[in-house]
Amino acid sequence: MIRLHGLQPEIHIILTYLQTGGDGWDLVTICSTCENQDRADYRLPILLESPIKHREIISEPMLGDIDIEKYLATGLIEHVTCGGESGSKARPCDFRWIQDVRRQCIRHGVSFYFKRKNGIIERENYNKPKSEDSKRPGTTPEKEKAITEALKHFNMI
Repeated sequence: MIRLHGLQPEIHIILTYLQTGGDGWDLVTICSTCENQDRADYRLPILLESPIKHREIISEPMLGDIDIEKYLATGLIEHVTCGGESGSKARPCDFRWIQDVRRQCIRHGVSFYFKRKNGIIERENYNKPKSEDSKRPGTTPEKEKAITEALKHFNMI
């Protein structure tokens, strides 16, 4: 199967090259990204109107709450992937946004995959140590210092 990713801002241009005169190819899946509602409302109608047999939505990095219910209701979207942004400067992603898209997918029988938790906004008891001075077992002061220096060097802390 061929999966074409990277259609972020230019889905309308890429799709002009896929005109087959039919309803698409059996072994080609086109994935369109929508990181927020504005991009979903721009890109997904183009995806749905195009001669494609297999369509997927990728909301990664997910930068806001999105409602894709009307697009899923068409029955033309086969799969949705959501995730946070990666890297030391990852923008926040509220886990409730992910859960809402998952609920939308369940209502319409569309498969869903949660890919990356980076950038997820911390909440009470979520990825936090149990105490302020908690350390990983077996970590020597030298190792802890080396890790801290490396993280500072790469602007991760």
